[in-house]
Amino acid sequence: MKLEKVAQKIIELMSDNRIHLSEWKYDIPMYIVQQDLPVVANAKNLADGIEYALDRYSIDLPEDIVIAYSDDKQTMVGGKLRNGH
Repeated sequence: MKLEKVAQKIIELMSDNRIHLSEWKYDIPMYIVQQDLPVVANAKNLADGIEYALDRYSIDLPEDIVIAYSDDKQTMVGGKLRNGH
């Protein structure tokens, strides 16, 4: 199935360990948002879908593997990244 192949490629890339956590959080997103709008929209939908699935299945990520931005209102609550208002 095409969907599974795409997901598996993303999983392989993310599990590589050659890319540092901070590069996933800062560098890669900054590069992606400079791409054409369809790429940015797909990346945003993927990120939102992952966040939704984490909440739906009550998956808490350990604090030591989630990087919060120091200059925004995101905070860690119970191992989960939350947007403050």
